[in-house]
Amino acid sequence: MNFFLTRLFRNKYFANSIWTAVEKLARITYVIFIGSWVARYLGPSDYGIYSYVFAILTIFILISRLGLPDLLVRYLTPREADVEKILASVFTLKLISSLTLVCLAWFLHKINVVNAFVAILSFILLFQVFNPIEQYLIAKVQFKYVAICKVTQMLIMGGVYAFLIHNGQPLIVFIYVYLIEELLIALLFLAFIRTLNINQNKINFAYGYDLLKQGLPLLFSGFFVVVMMRTDQIMINYLLNPKAVGIYAAASRVAEAFYFIPALFMAALAPSLINAFNTNKKTFQFRYAVFFQILFLASIFLVLILYYFSPWLVSVLYGPAYRESIQIIHLYMWALCPVFINALNMQWFICHGYLRSIMLMTFMACVINIILNGLMIPRLGLQGAAIATVISQIIPWAYLLLLSHGRENLKLLFLAFLDVLNIKKIFKLLSE
Repeated sequence: MNFFLTRLFRNKYFANSIWTAVEKLARITYVIFIGSWVARYLGPSDYGIYSYVFAILTIFILISRLGLPDLLVRYLTPREADVEKILASVFTLKLISSLTLVCLAWFLHKINVVNAFVAILSFILLFQVFNPIEQYLIAKVQFKYVAICKVTQMLIMGGVYAFLIHNGQPLIVFIYVYLIEELLIALLFLAFIRTLNINQNKINFAYGYDLLKQGLPLLFSGFFVVVMMRTDQIMINYLLNPKAVGIYAAASRVAEAFYFIPALFMAALAPSLINAFNTNKKTFQFRYAVFFQILFLASIFLVLILYYFSPWLVSVLYGPAYRESIQIIHLYMWALCPVFINALNMQWFICHGYLRSIMLMTFMACVINIILNGLMIPRLGLQGAAIATVISQIIPWAYLLLLSHGRENLKLLFLAFLDVLNIKKIFKLLSE
């Protein structure tokens, strides 16, 4: 037993997973408790405006990333000798895209107050230019440094938000403070960048072009995902009112707080999946099946937690003004299962180089989501938006049946599902 534990804790992927779990738990705590405290303080109407602004901003952030975060870990892993050239090229691409989007945001800021808020927050795009250092650390299986930076940021900003609420600050102050939140994480990442010899002489246009070419399908796919996830709030604002956005955003925040789990899980373990794909296909399939097992069981467990505890959570976190959010959570929570599995499935497509398939699936999900929201919100209100989200997460899987590699992927998923209760496989993976 001691030998097993010793091997387990010396396993770099397991150690990476521990740091991922630390950051994940801190993030969930931060999003749920600080986010709900801000929502409770602002009230449904102001929180609706706040959420609507971030729904628009999220689209800008996604475009500025150029599809590079999902690609960069796989790209850096076999090119260790050229890390500085690759990162210098990525920083340059992100700086150009961010400056362009900031200019666009300020060009549109005079239309209304909401656009002015978006323009103010657009400066965080410049702070996020340095975020690729996170993918560099993930590729080197050193997620602990990312976790330390992000947990430090959350601890500091939690205190700042508590100060704002205690002193009764208006909505506009919360908008400006979010700029500080993003600046802080940028400064923490810069501490690691200084250890690398990165300057303008390291920029390699060949790497930049190759990354941009490979990243474009992921950019479009990510854009469609974000539009799909934020269309509901944007359409609720136009079809209903800002207060309804606040109620819906509170419910989605509770469910989406757990979206960090598959994202961080895959961020920590994607290198092990990529290495297995490049060296041993059987090992790759085994790890893929075990990761499916872990994510599927985790999503079912969280659905049960949300079903039984959502009334209590809404009451404690948000208060009576958000009571309508409970019904929304009971519908929205079912999106957890496909979201968890899709996070893993994306890695399968990335490893095999089927990036266009990802783009087409997310495009289909986005279109379905927009159509369903347009049809269901006027008839069913906020519940219609939640149902549209769940359906749009599931239907695109039917597209895989039309593709030979899609059917191969579905077969692997089906076999993993049949063996989902075989817990011994998880222990076997941990002992590697």
